[in-house]
Amino acid sequence: MTLPFIQAYKSRRVGMMLPLGLMSGLPNPLVTGTLTAWMATAGVDLHTIGLFGLTSLPYNLKFLWAPLLDRYAPPFLGRRRGYLVLSQLALSVGLFFVSAIDPSAQPSLLAWAILGLTFFSASQDIVSRTPRVRTSAPRRPRSSCSATAWPSCSPVAAP
Repeated sequence: MTLPFIQAYKSRRVGMMLPLGLMSGLPNPLVTGTLTAWMATAGVDLHTIGLFGLTSLPYNLKFLWAPLLDRYAPPFLGRRRGYLVLSQLALSVGLFFVSAIDPSAQPSLLAWAILGLTFFSASQDIVSRTPRVRTSAPRRPRSSCSATAWPSCSPVAAP
């Protein structure tokens, strides 16, 4: 006997939302929580660590370049897939680059690298949101919501 909520995850479309939600949401806690702990253990002063909170600003300002991502398409793989590939490549290179920087010796270089990471992460969130919204059919809104953002799902958020 299969539980009713598991039936929704057997849908291929809802199942694809799990990796999209993970890809979209993973860089944000890396930039906010993990970066702060890494800088504290490296001996960076609290004032500088506090200023690094501004590097998460692209998540709040992504509405400014979202129309550009909808208007212009990369020359390969179409609009959504092309931007997903570009943002994934940029995030991979950016994460590798950030890991090679010493936060106590080069805080300004680290700040610019983290700002780039948050820009591409926010861009990836913009691009991956459309398929997630389209998959959320009226008969399975909770499963689609929980596949992409399980902490924010509630009976109010997904009736």
